[in-house]
Amino acid sequence: MGRRTQGGHVARGVRTHEERRVSLIVGRNLRRIRHDRGLSSADLSQALAARGIRLQDTQIRRMETGAVHGQSTPAVTVDHLAAFCAVLQVSAVELMTPHGDEDC
Repeated sequence: MGRRTQGGHVARGVRTHEERRVSLIVGRNLRRIRHDRGLSSADLSQALAARGIRLQDTQIRRMETGAVHGQSTPAVTVDHLAAFCAVLQVSAVELMTPHGDEDC
């Protein structure tokens, strides 16, 4: 997914507003659920590594908090989402649904 160029092709590395919004929602929910489980970002990183997903704790924190120091929010891939669900024992819907008065 991404923006289409004038020729109708999808531009690589370009995410739409909706894709960024979903990544922000997943990140916020990930942080909330991780904290509820008493896990550090390093704990989550290790649990993901055991499932073959290599994300450093700093990458996880960037996903959770959004843009930092002018950097864009890292995209949450389908592989990341599936691994987060397995490790945290939650559904993808729970991770992708805005909670409270989130305004992404």
